[in-house]
Amino acid sequence: MPHITLSFGRESGDQSTSGDLTALGLGLAALVAWMFSAPLGMPALLARDAWVLAPLSDAAAFAMRFGFVCALAVLLMLIGCTDQRFLRFYVGRTVLLVSGALGAAGTLLCAACGLAGDASVPLACTGSILMAAAATVLMTLWTTAFARYEFPTITLNAMLGVVLGMVLSIALVAWMPAGVSLLIEVVLVASSALLLSHMTPIPYYRRQEMPIFHALQVSQVPFLLRLGIPAVIFGVSLGILGGMCVRGVFCTDDIANDLTVGAACALCAVVFITAVALLKNEAHWDTLFRFMLPLVGVGMIGIPLFDSDAQIGAVFLMAGGLAIMLSLLWVLYSDMSQEFRLSPIFVFGIGGGLLMVGTAIGALLTPQTYLWPERGPIDWTGLAMVAVVCLMFAGALMPRKRTMLRMLVADRVEDATRLNQILVDSATARGMEATDEQADAANPEIAEDAASAPDASDDETASESAQYDGHSDAPEADRADAAATDQADDAAQDADNEQAKPQKGSFYKRCEQIADQYLLSRRETEVLFLLAKGHKAGFIEDKLCVSRSTAKTHINHIYKKLNIHTQQELLNMVEDRPRPHSEHDADMLHPETPLHHGF
Repeated sequence: MPHITLSFGRESGDQSTSGDLTALGLGLAALVAWMFSAPLGMPALLARDAWVLAPLSDAAAFAMRFGFVCALAVLLMLIGCTDQRFLRFYVGRTVLLVSGALGAAGTLLCAACGLAGDASVPLACTGSILMAAAATVLMTLWTTAFARYEFPTITLNAMLGVVLGMVLSIALVAWMPAGVSLLIEVVLVASSALLLSHMTPIPYYRRQEMPIFHALQVSQVPFLLRLGIPAVIFGVSLGILGGMCVRGVFCTDDIANDLTVGAACALCAVVFITAVALLKNEAHWDTLFRFMLPLVGVGMIGIPLFDSDAQIGAVFLMAGGLAIMLSLLWVLYSDMSQEFRLSPIFVFGIGGGLLMVGTAIGALLTPQTYLWPERGPIDWTGLAMVAVVCLMFAGALMPRKRTMLRMLVADRVEDATRLNQILVDSATARGMEATDEQADAANPEIAEDAASAPDASDDETASESAQYDGHSDAPEADRADAAATDQADDAAQDADNEQAKPQKGSFYKRCEQIADQYLLSRRETEVLFLLAKGHKAGFIEDKLCVSRSTAKTHINHIYKKLNIHTQQELLNMVEDRPRPHSEHDADMLHPETPLHHGF
């Protein structure tokens, strides 16, 4: 698919930072627009066009929104607990088709809630659960898609998706006819699933030329505490700010307010592009949070100003703060997964689920719309202070890179073995032959044993030679001596050849060991594999579907982390890597304190 590459400045050594605006941003925009306009914005849409569909009662509106958030929290944590056990199911087309269908069905069901009379609340809950199931799958797999790319691309597309999604959702809820809006909402969830099917981050069953590298593991209890606690607190702030925006800022039917929201989103885009340009190659999720989180706090100042003469300014602040916060959280989970080669399903499932728990709490703290006239300035100021304090505490408790490094466990490869076996089985089913690296990745122990075992074909050749010599006219003793001499020569030649070349199937393991020791990201590990095979930036560009500048950026990052300067040094490092044939060698490959992490 076409993409736009943005390059930001140049550093010493002709290194540049670049990011690609691709279909990632469009897919996320479709998902964000659907979520804001269907499960969250449906009550406002039906209230605006009551002559088309009956409006919802306050109880049904609350059940729809709150039920969606709660169901999303539960389902995200459930999918996070499965981790990568059902990856073959997740990356198939069936689950995407089902999620698109569930999202469309839930949207239409919620639209009909106003016609259900006394059954409107149960119907709203049912529709919100269906939409939450669709959103769980789509959000998790879109995060996995983002996790394959480098930080600038993640940041730019997250910003693009959130900004376009928010603007489109306002147009759907406030300005388009209800029938047209419902049709577009159904198309949005279906198109998000369709785009995702074409951008499945790691096409396990289709990619036949590279093995799949395993996701690193973390110490789960410390990880859940360090990531989960700030996620819940962030969620409280998000619930308060998001509740105010969904119920008030996005539903004013005032063109001046809506244009102000668009201006705030545009400024958010400019701020994110500027942040990526200024941070350059030093940018990471934790750096971006320190740079951007104060702007979210400024946006929350608009909460006590909303119901006052400064409403336009309050709308600008709140909309900008929400856009920045949503983009930051998406970057957090995506970049954390790709930078440390963690499972995005686990990271986003657990982290996003706990974030939704906090969002539900924040939504309960925010009063319903019909109670707003009874609230005074002190009440709104107190609500804003709660949101800001939660934001500050969450930012202070959020794990940093050094904390993540201490929680990594880099000696578990079960996931990689299982996924590569899927790839090999798929190649066999298609009548294709898997490469040595794929076979080694799928069966590392078997491949290594086969590599160290005697060559059976040579034994069969020697046996056939002996049988042929047995029919000659030479004396039996001479034939035996000749056969023994030939076998000895063949064995010596085989030993020389085996010593001269790397052992069959060890290339994949050596590349993965280097990636583990130096903590290369997901994309950097793939680039390392291609570089170690002798390929240049042009080949990597075509193979990984990235721009030339992005490929060069990855190469420069790898050289920096490995403390080398040329591709030949990398080839020597891979070639000189000891083979793991003993416990001593295994200890050498996984030292307790890595020599260099490149940070």
